[in-house]
Amino acid sequence: MLAGSHYIHLFWSDLPLVNSPFHGYAIQQVPDASKLILTGRGLKEATVREEAEFVIDGSQAGKGRANYCDENGTIFKIETSRKN
Repeated sequence: MLAGSHYIHLFWSDLPLVNSPFHGYAIQQVPDASKLILTGRGLKEATVREEAEFVIDGSQAGKGRANYCDENGTIFKIETSRKN
């Protein structure tokens, strides 16, 4: 989504919801995931039910948060810390 003014159209059973469309304003662009760099042992030697540590370098991707989504669409939390 590009930064700027947008209208969001919501539907239920192919019918527009009351007060739809909603006006919104995006203040920044979505981060570019293709610019993420992942490194670390946890990417190669992960074991089920054990922590796997790796580094996500998103310094060139833009602002955003790290999430993991599996092939079924389930989103998992990733604990992150910022390295200065």
